[in-house]
Amino acid sequence: MAAPSLESIPEALPYYRNQHSLLTSGYANSKNLANTFIRSESEHSYEVLWDKKSYKMQPKEILLEIMMAQKGVTLISTGLQREPKSTSAIVIKLKPNTLIEILDSQDQWIKARVPNTEIVGWILVSNLRSETFHTGKMISLIDTFLKKEPSDSSKILTTIPRLKDILPMGVLKDWVKVSYQGLIGYVPIQNFALRADFCNWAYEKNQKKWIAIKYRQGAHLVTHEGERVPLDQFIGFYPQPQLGISISSQDHLPPLRAHLFITKINQLSWNVSFLTGHGEVWWKPKSSSNTSEVQRVSSQSAETLTTDELFKRKINSYAFNETTTIKGLISSSGIYITKDGLTWKQLKDFKSENHPVSISKQGILYVGSYRSLDQGNTFQNYIRWDKLTGLIQNNLKRTPRTLKLEEIQSRHKQEIELLINTGSQKIKVSGNSQSNSWSIVK
Repeated sequence: MAAPSLESIPEALPYYRNQHSLLTSGYANSKNLANTFIRSESEHSYEVLWDKKSYKMQPKEILLEIMMAQKGVTLISTGLQREPKSTSAIVIKLKPNTLIEILDSQDQWIKARVPNTEIVGWILVSNLRSETFHTGKMISLIDTFLKKEPSDSSKILTTIPRLKDILPMGVLKDWVKVSYQGLIGYVPIQNFALRADFCNWAYEKNQKKWIAIKYRQGAHLVTHEGERVPLDQFIGFYPQPQLGISISSQDHLPPLRAHLFITKINQLSWNVSFLTGHGEVWWKPKSSSNTSEVQRVSSQSAETLTTDELFKRKINSYAFNETTTIKGLISSSGIYITKDGLTWKQLKDFKSENHPVSISKQGILYVGSYRSLDQGNTFQNYIRWDKLTGLIQNNLKRTPRTLKLEEIQSRHKQEIELLINTGSQKIKVSGNSQSNSWSIVK
């Protein structure tokens, strides 16, 4: 009898007890696995950097900023699924930029509700971003006593278990007032992860502007200028999506509370089959993995910088608007713009100059005495200095020694306010950048 050709022999594939098994349970030919196929599953893993070393971590070992958000926005067209499984039935299809309410999280899945409805389902974390203007929830990193008063010696009301999300009611020094299971009390802020831990920009409610943030220190945020600002002064955060916090207890992984830099997200597909004598087994189909880069590790070009690279430099002026195509504008020995908050492109026309910058709600970019109506492709002068000089001269009753534009604030549509240093005092003027008409702000 002739031996069968190699092409006719089914390929032997390893199978596993579950998707987390480190060792194979056995081998089965691909035809048997295909004939007893039940379903497909997919899972994510993360490649992260911590303390200059690289690690591979599972979703259950990392906290992401979206898990502490109360509101989210879809990044792409996606389905709200009945269960946290890629094969689960779709409850409703959502368009890009759809606002959803975030209810809970489970590994790489977010439980969400369509606002003003009873429609609830699950979405992959990779398909969402958080909505900017809210402070969000806290998640406990360890089991934490709920105290009656903000004091270590106060009576213990109950214990809040690890990885429980809590809505803060207020901050008092290093304590947070919370409600848990009908009890109102206080917990130490250091036992929790907050949305603020992930932000590189925070919106200050009194100054009504975005501030560049380095890190959280207890109940304060530390700015790039070194100022410590109380947490309760902020009402919105713009996060760095490539950041995570370790919640692992394994010795070979970054320790609990470690701040991680996510370099890659790996998606792995599994098939599940039923083998007689073994029950459900897991096996990897060919081309089962997919990897996406989270951030360019190196710019490779002086004209493009990552957020981390840019924030290590001295920042002279910055503006931020999450609702426009251009999300950020920074002056730092050159003018830089970003569309994603991750990489910043230098505007060549301004070389290594520094200017005050601003972004209007309509997306108009202001750089010094120039403005752009086309997302930074072209700039035109919007100030007639002869008119402005005459206005200020009439106000001062003398000729100003100098006129230096120090600050730009966008108002309604094309209305703006300028802060001008005359050498002897600073004067604020308001006007329309289209008509070039100005008046002194008293």
